[in-house]
Amino acid sequence: MIKRLLLIFAALVGVAAEVDTSQVAAQELVKARIGLVRLPSNAPLYIGLERGFFRNEGLDIQLNFFDAASAVPVVVVSGDVDIGLGGLTAAFYNLAAKGGLKIISSTVREKAGYRLDAFLITTKAYNEGFQSWKDLAGKRVAITTVGSSYHLKFVTLAKKNGVDIAKVTFVPLQSLQNQAAAFAGNQVDAASLPALVAENFVKSGQGRLMGWAGDETPSQNGVVVASPATIEKRRVLIEKFLRAYNQSVALYYDSFLDRADERSASLAQQQMLETIARYVQSTPENLKSAMPYYDRQPEVDVADMSRQLAIWQELGMAPKSADIKTMVDLSFNHGTSE
Repeated sequence: MIKRLLLIFAALVGVAAEVDTSQVAAQELVKARIGLVRLPSNAPLYIGLERGFFRNEGLDIQLNFFDAASAVPVVVVSGDVDIGLGGLTAAFYNLAAKGGLKIISSTVREKAGYRLDAFLITTKAYNEGFQSWKDLAGKRVAITTVGSSYHLKFVTLAKKNGVDIAKVTFVPLQSLQNQAAAFAGNQVDAASLPALVAENFVKSGQGRLMGWAGDETPSQNGVVVASPATIEKRRVLIEKFLRAYNQSVALYYDSFLDRADERSASLAQQQMLETIARYVQSTPENLKSAMPYYDRQPEVDVADMSRQLAIWQELGMAPKSADIKTMVDLSFNHGTSE
């Protein structure tokens, strides 16, 4: 009897020790506040969170979602988040030019053959004769905010088709939801919208798909940013985040983008789609054809960002003295292309 009690006691002590260990481990996790927009374009981050890559680095990731990419650099500069994943906007370049931001890695790209954002014309406008981007002058175009990545895509598209950008009316609507609503209500003639939203408009007959941004206006679309103050004070946190993030991107690439393999949908892919769908409040079926492009090893495309900056400077939305190379912190372990 005594022997049995001793065995039970020993087992209970073992369980208590395991609980204490897990509690200590939880207490040792370092909080990392991440600012981003709730979009499939951040798919690798969601996968990495599900797989425990960030927790393995000792990080407790707290996601802070915003309605538009223009909000992300602002909260990074203010210190409300530690790291931002967002689009390259005119506001971003202005804040970075003033020394408030540093690009520390890259996220999604608009690349030929991949579907991130689509260019759409409303069916009403199309039926009334707006059937080519050469007809863009005099039309109303929905964007999230002035200086947003959506704004840039249409400026680039206009230049490509020889259209005077001064003759295009941009309608800033502050969020993707408002942008989609204006398109649905024929309050605008055209918009660039994420793949999921665009395909729904095409299926419903409300919009005409006129091309994908990856094919029409390829570009570096998103970056990972931090403020110089955070880099100085929390460099170890950033290094841990980027290690886990790069691992997440590699897994995403191998699972969805490795075309040398041309693998069919697998159980692992389905599980990842379910994870992404949960974060972006969609369905795996909707997401299947909307997986955006990432470099397997994230590269910072300095040359393309310099091109973007030049456009904002030309439009008077970024200081002439701004230099993209001063906005990039190349001391972290990632690639660059110039």
